Amino acid sequence: MREQDIALVILASGLSKRFGINNKLIASFKGKPLIQHIIDSCKPMNFGGRFAVIPTRSCALRDLLLDNDFTLIENDKPLLGRVHSIKLAAQFIKKKRYQNMCLVLGDMPFVKTSDLKNIIQNIGDNDKAICCYKNTLMPPAIFRNNVIKTLITSNYQFSPKALFKHENYYKYNILKKTALDIDTIEELRELS
Repeated sequence: MREQDIALVILASGLSKRFGINNKLIASFKGKPLIQHIIDSCKPMNFGGRFAVIPTRSCALRDLLLDNDFTLIENDKPLLGRVHSIKLAAQFIKKKRYQNMCLVLGDMPFVKTSDLKNIIQNIGDNDKAICCYKNTLMPPAIFRNNVIKTLITSNYQFSPKALFKHENYYKYNILKKTALDIDTIEELRELS
């Protein structure tokens, strides 16, 4: 699979309820906004397109992503959760005629360029690839055309992890640190 045949999508429209009233993705982490870490890990890659799902009212996050050349996918119903965001992303990139999608989370600052390259290079003939730490599946993940169609037609009770119940996928084992995401102010401070 070639990088240029893949649409990168950062999921960034969560409500961050456990973080407090501020948007965690623009909170400072190691000298830059939290989301900037995954953006920087993706920069060296030659993705065909760069997209981000964001809440409709998010000025600072919007500006940051536009400054980094992302096309924005607005989520006016963030209360519907991650499945809704994934569905919006799948619909949007399908309209843009992409056959492959790489999903990453804005709150996983330790994902490296090498992790992304590994799942792309090793997906082989599988129709999906995902990262794994101690048998827990998590993004980054890659979905090919047929899986994207499934995501588009899924209902809101659908769990994307259900896509990985069958063996037709590549699983990339990541380090404990890479698997960390930041959900609370305490985690942000602890990991800084």
